[in-house]
Amino acid sequence: MTPGPIDAYRREIGEELQAGNATEHTHLPALKTALQAVAPKVTATNEPKRVECGAPDLIVSRNAAHGATNPRGTNRPAATRSFASCEPPCTMEQVATQVAQKEFGAYYTSTRVAELLVGWAVRNREDRVLDPSCGEGVFLEAAAARVAALKGQASSQVHGIEIDPKVLRRSLIPLLRRFLIPEENVRISDFFDVSAPDQPRFQAVVGNPPFIRYQTFKGPSRQKALGLVRGLGVALPELASSWAPFLLHATEFLDIGGRLAMVVPAEFTHAGYARPVVQYFARKFARIQLASFSDRLFPELNEDALLLLAEGYGGECREFRVKRFQGVKDLESVLELRKGFGARVGLAKLQDTNGRLRNHFLPRDLKALYDFLAADSRVCRLGELAQVGIGYVTGNNQFFHLSRNEVRELEIPPLYLKRSLLRSGIIEISIHDPALFNLMDCLAAGCPS
Repeated sequence: MTPGPIDAYRREIGEELQAGNATEHTHLPALKTALQAVAPKVTATNEPKRVECGAPDLIVSRNAAHGATNPRGTNRPAATRSFASCEPPCTMEQVATQVAQKEFGAYYTSTRVAELLVGWAVRNREDRVLDPSCGEGVFLEAAAARVAALKGQASSQVHGIEIDPKVLRRSLIPLLRRFLIPEENVRISDFFDVSAPDQPRFQAVVGNPPFIRYQTFKGPSRQKALGLVRGLGVALPELASSWAPFLLHATEFLDIGGRLAMVVPAEFTHAGYARPVVQYFARKFARIQLASFSDRLFPELNEDALLLLAEGYGGECREFRVKRFQGVKDLESVLELRKGFGARVGLAKLQDTNGRLRNHFLPRDLKALYDFLAADSRVCRLGELAQVGIGYVTGNNQFFHLSRNEVRELEIPPLYLKRSLLRSGIIEISIHDPALFNLMDCLAAGCPS
């Protein structure tokens, strides 16, 4: 039996890998052959000419009639899909930045968010501040300005740690000189190589931990990070991303009564691997507040982020507070009052939900409806009907998720297509239970839940 194009492709790659000297580019000719065999009316160009955002490895295009042009009048075929992920205009410096961001998980915070977190965390003129992943220095700058406003000495009170020496030369040294902060205040190191017992304590730790998913966060760096948190009595599962051990390690640098103010991914509220992190914080901080936002903190990323405000390090936790805001401006107004915000989540409730906080961000009436449904014996969870996983990573959603029109244009056979549920909003739900309608009406009218 003659092998199909995909089987032939897999076999050829296997043979190349067995040779022991294959590189990424070794496999491109086999991929080109497989693509053109699967879709005869498609042309795959290996190592094409440079495009607006650099040099793509492969360009796949539908064969066009002789002389046909795209709507912009160029000679590039109209139905073309490129593996290049940048949108023009895109310089090589921007491409290099994207590579560094993926390697170090470095997505820099806006000045407004940094000033908000620093303003909350730094309260006294003597407060010492640490940013353990200072990057371009937005938190260092906000901390230096805050300490100066409180009549403190930024030169001795503001410190940072940064893994990338190029960032120090490019951005941090000019910033340090502007605020008369000695260069030795910023240590160039992997944060997981810095031992907390060897460092002075800080009243405030602020920043944005690196976000590197478990698929990339591997090798010695991962084992080192997981070993550190095991020393804190926390066992993180293999699916943990880099921010989780980073956040835990950061608490070790706090003085008793200290405050931590950081950007955290939405996984903090719902991921299974985040539960030990939430429970550790509940043991170590007297008060914890968590703010989520309808307007994304990082609009350019397909990732929701929250702001974590934890104070009273070393004290017994009395409460979690959670609240969803429209934007950062709304949180600013609340923090200016120096009062707590949001709904209280008692420790008993936290344990009932196995450390998951997402449900507590729901509006009161919707939360009551959810609790009602969860307790009803006639209702089953999706996990009882289907296998539910965390999903898959394409590396380029725009390329791999095709519309029906794109499938028709590229003439991709159904054999090579799979349906994908991209958003829960796609699912249509019908409600037929009169009791449920009555409950919803009651909640809308303000009846006690």
